[in-house]
Amino acid sequence: GTIAIGYLAAHKQNSDSDHEQTKNTIIGYEAGYYNVTGTANILIGWRAGLGASGNSFSTNIAVGERALTAITTGNLNTSVGHESGRDITTGNHNAFFGQNAGQDATTASGSVFIGSQAGVTTTTGNMNVAVGHDALGDCTTGHSNVAVGHNAMNALTDADENTAIGKDALGALTTGNYNTAIGFESLASATTSTQLVAVGRHALYSNSTGTQNTA
Repeated sequence: GTIAIGYLAAHKQNSDSDHEQTKNTIIGYEAGYYNVTGTANILIGWRAGLGASGNSFSTNIAVGERALTAITTGNLNTSVGHESGRDITTGNHNAFFGQNAGQDATTASGSVFIGSQAGVTTTTGNMNVAVGHDALGDCTTGHSNVAVGHNAMNALTDADENTAIGKDALGALTTGNYNTAIGFESLASATTSTQLVAVGRHALYSNSTGTQNTA
């Protein structure tokens, strides 16, 4: 069965026609309010997993105020932190940990955001990994990027397949693709650069729009 604690928690919950156990654990004001037949969810917090009328979702974990609050049919998401994964609707297989991590994601799938405001503006970009405060903080539709470190790849919007490891690595990149920056502030000034490789503290620091350089 379902465990529901809190005003209007799991308000619309029904079992299916075969009366199977729903196996949901829902705690908090209007948590899981609209989920109808979805199963095996853990939703804890004010309007966590609130959902949308007539939709069902399963196997999600949402912990925190408004975590996964907009979810409609997305499955297999884990979202822990205040407003983490707040706007996810149909996205699947995401893991968001930290305040506002993955907040604006809607249909994004297969992404991992760890840290306060990591990947906060990502909407539809898939398979991104961001670890650190504000890592991939401005990403919207970019996909397959890896950013590790405070402000790593923070300005990126719709660029793809970049790797940044280190504080402010690729911090100014907006639309450049296929870059690799490893080290404190490596490629920190690159904006639209493509196919650059920089390894070491301040490596290619001032390079802004170059292509196919290695340092």
